[in-house]
Amino acid sequence: MSSLRSRLFSALAVVSAVLSTACGGPLESPESVDAPAQAEVAQRKDAALAEDLNTTPTSWWWAYGQTTAQVADLISTTGSRIVSLEVEQASPLRFTVAMVKNSGTHAKSWWWVASATGSELSTALSTNNARLVNVAPYVVNGQTLFAAVMIRNTGSDAKGWWWYYNATTSQISTYLTQNKARLVDLRSYATSAGTRYAAVMVSNTGTDARGWWWYLGVSGSQVSSLLSENGAFLTNIEPSDSTGTRFNVVMEQRSGFGWWWYYGVSSSTLSAVLSATGSRLMDVKTYTVDGERKFAAILVEN
Repeated sequence: MSSLRSRLFSALAVVSAVLSTACGGPLESPESVDAPAQAEVAQRKDAALAEDLNTTPTSWWWAYGQTTAQVADLISTTGSRIVSLEVEQASPLRFTVAMVKNSGTHAKSWWWVASATGSELSTALSTNNARLVNVAPYVVNGQTLFAAVMIRNTGSDAKGWWWYYNATTSQISTYLTQNKARLVDLRSYATSAGTRYAAVMVSNTGTDARGWWWYLGVSGSQVSSLLSENGAFLTNIEPSDSTGTRFNVVMEQRSGFGWWWYYGVSSSTLSAVLSATGSRLMDVKTYTVDGERKFAAILVEN
């Protein structure tokens, strides 16, 4: 456990209001975007995600191609916490992250780990009385490891929740039914037995109950149609194939706030859209198409 703790970086809550700031690639005029933005603007309401969706303006940052040390340094120098974590590559380990200032209404007791086995991660969750908000599995020399973000599961953040890994889609469906739950994070990864999934779910009952849907291997146009058909917004997106044209997605019934989603865009285009919309990243994933880095992202008003 001591080796795991050396890889955990905690952030304590501080109190101060801040102005919105976005960091990323250089800004330039938007290029054409492969998927049209899906947006709505209305009175803000919280959505019961892994953590409540908070659109109170805050400083925030995003970065990609980061080492563990670089992510830790960014957390330290900005006083931020991670809201989206992706393992870009397993060896050497590199991350894509989005962060918010850990202050004011966004402040939480939280931890993150860059490399842990399933049992180590479970121990850390128990020790910290925490629950997962992001889990990113990856495989090194046949061993499944996890990068993860957790928050303390107390007070207004407390929820009934579960997490699973090395699961098939049929197993996830069974767990969802058994737990009367809904997905808040879903990641696929390759194993010797085929594609497996890591999933985080919360109770879909009481005040946390929402209409929700999940789909695997759908095209961008299908995502657009499903969002319209379900009256929904995206909470999680992950490229599911090497071409970057198919996605695994989770969506919830629409709430009253502005949001947008994109895929197949460059860092400069994503930065320009973030600036133009006054939004921040809720979920961001990177992938390579014909040797070029592309992004799939969910943006919320800031």
